[in-house]
Amino acid sequence: MQISSKIIVGLVIAMMTFNVPLSAQCPGCVTNMNFIISPAAPAINPDTLPDGEAGQYYNEDLNFYLPAQFTHSSGTNVTLNKLEVLSVSGLPFGLNFQSSSSSNTFFPSQNPPTTEHGCAKICGTPVFPGNYNMVVFVRAYVNTIIGNQTSDDSFVIPIKILPGSSGSASFSITNATGCGSVTASFETNLHSNGLSGYSYTWNFGNGLTSTAENPPAMTYSTPGQYNVSCHTVIDTLPFNYLNSVTVLGTSCTDFLGTPDIYIKVKNQSDTVLHQTAIVLDTDPPVNFTLPGIQLYHNQNYTIEVWDEDGGLAGADDFCKAFQIAGTSTSTSLWSGSDGISFVTSRPVLTYDDTLTVTVYPQPPVPTVTPVPTANTCAGDSILLNASAAANYQWYNDTALLMGAVSQTLMVFNSGKYFLVITDNNGCQAQSDTTYVNFYANPPKPTFWRQGDTLKTLLSGFNLQWYFNSNPINGATGQTCLITATGLYSLVATSTQGCSTPSDQVYYQPFNNAIEEFSLISDFVLYPNPNKGHFNLGFSITQIADVTVCVRNVLGQLLFYETIPGFIGLYQKEIQLDLPAALYFVDIKLNGIVVRCEKLIVN
Repeated sequence: MQISSKIIVGLVIAMMTFNVPLSAQCPGCVTNMNFIISPAAPAINPDTLPDGEAGQYYNEDLNFYLPAQFTHSSGTNVTLNKLEVLSVSGLPFGLNFQSSSSSNTFFPSQNPPTTEHGCAKICGTPVFPGNYNMVVFVRAYVNTIIGNQTSDDSFVIPIKILPGSSGSASFSITNATGCGSVTASFETNLHSNGLSGYSYTWNFGNGLTSTAENPPAMTYSTPGQYNVSCHTVIDTLPFNYLNSVTVLGTSCTDFLGTPDIYIKVKNQSDTVLHQTAIVLDTDPPVNFTLPGIQLYHNQNYTIEVWDEDGGLAGADDFCKAFQIAGTSTSTSLWSGSDGISFVTSRPVLTYDDTLTVTVYPQPPVPTVTPVPTANTCAGDSILLNASAAANYQWYNDTALLMGAVSQTLMVFNSGKYFLVITDNNGCQAQSDTTYVNFYANPPKPTFWRQGDTLKTLLSGFNLQWYFNSNPINGATGQTCLITATGLYSLVATSTQGCSTPSDQVYYQPFNNAIEEFSLISDFVLYPNPNKGHFNLGFSITQIADVTVCVRNVLGQLLFYETIPGFIGLYQKEIQLDLPAALYFVDIKLNGIVVRCEKLIVN
C-alpha cells in the first residue's frame, strides 16, 4: 500500500461504517468545524458507530477531519489534494448514505481550514439482522517529496445489525385476554396487497393451523395460555447476493511462475463494486469469499479475472471477463481455458413472532343472603351478606353505590340489589338480583277520652290496647275502658307484621262524674270547636319537663313546645293554619302523656 492510500485510512473507515449506497437519500448532515486533532492527521468522529437494529430506523451523523498538510508516521510531509469515494459494497439492505459533497469528492487543500472538514449522514431502516463486511473503494491524490501520486484501494469494516426487539412486528391479536372464553382475531402486519411472494404459516396454539393471510377467528373455551405463532416469508427483494467466486482455470501466466490472481466485480456502468485481495503464486482453483455483493435483477454485471504483476512486468494482466445477469443463480462459466464458478443466494425476509392468548377462569357467581330476611318494616335494616371474593361492588337497580365495596351491605330502602365481584385476574361475575322490601309502618295511633272510654278513629290495622305497657286482654277494637289509674297506649299492626305504638297517656277512672288528675289541674281549652285559633291553660304543682303538642289523626306532629323544669300556671294562645278536621292536644310531663283532648277545627 502506498503512502497516498495509507494516510486516508481513518476517513475510509468512516465511510465504510456508513453501510449505505452512494445516493442522495439522507440529506442534512451537520459539519462540526470544531473537530480537529493535534498533531494534524486524518480522523473521524465518532470513531465507533452504534449497532443497528432490523426494522428500526437508523440515523447518525459522522464528522471527519482532512488536514491539507500533515506529517505521516513515516516522517514524510504529505499534502492531501483530493479524495474520492468510488463505491461501497456489502451494505445491509435498507440503509442509505449522503455526504456533504454531492459528488463524494473532497478537496482538503483547496481552501483550508473550511475544506478540511466534511460530514456524512447514514439513515434508513436495515432489514436483515446479521454481521456484515462492508467494502469501501477510495482513490487518493497526494503530493509528497517524490511528487504527485494516485492510488486506489479498498477497506473492509464490519457492521452489526441486531435482530428486531419487537415481539409482535409481524402480526397482532385483537381480544387476546379474557375470562371464561375468548374469541380472538388475528391480523398480519405484513400485508401482501395482492402481490405474490408472500407466505404465512399460523399456529394458534390449540392444535389448529392456517396458511391464510387473513386467518379465521379462534375461540378458546378452556382457561389457560395459548402461544400463537406466525412464520411470514417475503420473497420480493429486487436483488440476489453474490457470495463467492472460484477461478477454475486461467490463461494468464506470471513472469516468474504461477499467477497472482485477484478478481474485480463491476456493474454495467463499469464501476468497480468489489476488488478482492491478491492470492499469490497459486494455480487454480482459487476461491474468493465476497461480502454479499448485491446483484440487482434489472442489471448485468462483469466478473474480471486479473494477474497481479507487482510492477515487474508492466501493468497487471487482464485475464478474462465473464458476463452475468442480476438474476443469475449459482453456476460455472468457461471460455476456452478460462473458467469460473460463482455462488449466489436469494435474500428473503423472514419473520417469526409469537404472542399469547390468555383465558382466565371465570369466577363463580356470587351468592347474596339477606339477613334476617329480604322483607322487613320501615325503620329497620337488612344486611346483605355475599360469598367470599377478592373485590366487591354493590349496585341498587343499575346505580353503582359509591363506597359499597365490602363483603356485606346494610340497606335501609326497598329496591333491587346485586353485586359484581372481581378476582385478581380482573374477571368479573354478577350475582342474581335480591329484591328487598321495606313495608310501610301503620300511622301513629291517636285516641281520646270520652267518659271512661278511650276511642280511636284508626282502622284497617290490627289494634291492641295496653295498660302500663302490658296488653289488655280482649282490647283489640277501636275502644278501650279505663278501669284503673295508669298509663294507656295503643299499638297498630299491619298485615305484614309492622307495628306502630301510640304515646302512653295517663288516665284515672271518673269518680262520681268528676274527672280527677293528680298531676295537672285547671285545664282549659277554648274555644273548641275553632278555626285553628284557641287558648290552652293548665297548672302544674310539681316541677316537671312539660311538652305540649298538637297531632292529627295520623299522629303527625303539627305543633310542639317543650318547657324544661316547669311549675305553675301555663297559658298560651295558639294559632295554627289547619284544615277542618279532628285533632288532638297532648300534655306530657317528663315524657308521659297525662292528658289528651280532642280539638275540633271547622
